[in-house]
Amino acid sequence: LPESKVSLSAVKEQLLDCACDLWRAGQHACTDAYEPSATCHALESAAWLIQDGPGESEERRIRTVSLFEAELSGAPKAQIESIRRRLVTSAGAMYVRAAYEYFLDRQHGTLESLWARTSEIAAPLVCSGAAPPSAASAARAAGSSSSLAAAAASSPSLLLSSVAAAAAAP
Repeated sequence: LPESKVSLSAVKEQLLDCACDLWRAGQHACTDAYEPSATCHALESAAWLIQDGPGESEERRIRTVSLFEAELSGAPKAQIESIRRRLVTSAGAMYVRAAYEYFLDRQHGTLESLWARTSEIAAPLVCSGAAPPSAASAARAAGSSSSLAAAAASSPSLLLSSVAAAAAAP
């Protein structure tokens, strides 16, 4: 875990880079299963439609229609991701990075809030003198942070969503 706000900032940049890399690869970094990440998921989708500069080329228009049709028909994930990758623009990348940053920081101070609460979670475990917990029991003890632990261990594409859900919990 980061030990200072400076190292937390470095972690945030790594999260942003990871999420942007997923987006450039045609994948969502945020789930649409629940709020507030569903809002960010919609912004990711919008970012694939942003063009660089005025005037849309016929080729881009065809790709946009192709993406719409593929998503509506339930096309294979690989096909949809391939179309999205061809729709990536520098303007879309800047837009989605700003959305992720807002999602992590500005909306509710999400990442910093979660980081600040890690000691509340760890203190009872350390002070009890109990044997170090297994990963599964630590995740259960962490309560709202269990989704973060699970996401970090199994799927980076859910990481941003899990950070927001954990930090929003009381």
